Order: sequence, then C-alpha cells, then structure tokens
Amino acid sequence: MEKARPSLVEDEEPDPEVQAIASLYGAVKSVEAVARAIGRSYPYVRRRLTNAGVAVPAKGGRPLKQRRTHPPDKEIIDRYTVKLHSLARIADDLRVSAAYVINRLEKAGIARRPRGWQPSKRHQPRPMPAEPLTEEGTAPP
Repeated sequence: MEKARPSLVEDEEPDPEVQAIASLYGAVKSVEAVARAIGRSYPYVRRRLTNAGVAVPAKGGRPLKQRRTHPPDKEIIDRYTVKLHSLARIADDLRVSAAYVINRLEKAGIARRPRGWQPSKRHQPRPMPAEPLTEEGTAPP
C-alpha cells in the first residue's frame, strides 16, 4: 500500500510550517532564498513545497510562468544608435547577452562601432541653458 503524502490527505489540517514556507515562496519565488531565510536546506524546502502541491521549477530555473521575454529590437537599436550606449551596457541594462544584442543589430543592418569607440564632443547632447536665450544668443541680464 502506498504511503500518502501528509499534506495531501484531505482529513488532516495543513502543517503550519508548510503553509509558512509556501507563503514565503509565493512572495520571493526562490527556493534558495526561502531555505536561507528559515535555516533549512534547499532539498528540504523543495520537498515540502512539492508535497504541498506548489509548482517549483528545477534548481536554477526561473519560477514557472515568469519566463523572460526579450526586449524589442527597436529598444536595442535606439540605445545603440541614438543614446550611444555600448553593447555591454545595453546587454546589462536589458538583462540579455552581448551576443543577443550583436545579433539583433546585425539583423537590423546596423554596423558595429570599432572596439573601444568613445563618443566625441560632437556626439554629446548640448546642455540646455537655465534661462531662455535672447535674440543675440546670450542670457537675459
């Protein structure tokens, strides 16, 4: 005869520890973070959550139904061509790999800048004056 999982038996009241673990996991969506917070091992917390019927991804996986979506190509192109961000900065800001950014730019037909390229003064936006300029191009007295 198979042994029933304690939290799945309908007659029993749910274990308060399992409820606390499940509610904490619902807030942080990380088995590792829950294990650290309650001072238990990863396998212990994962087993308790699984037995309670909580959907838990494999270790190192993203929480279920929260898969990352890639940023639109327009965002990558704008950051590279208009804002003049580096490939590494774009990748870091958008949480994608530098290879992904390079592939998106190549697909859009945008040539890469030379390695180590820095924007010159002509590429820098000019600061706006604090007060509007007069017709002569100077600030009013």
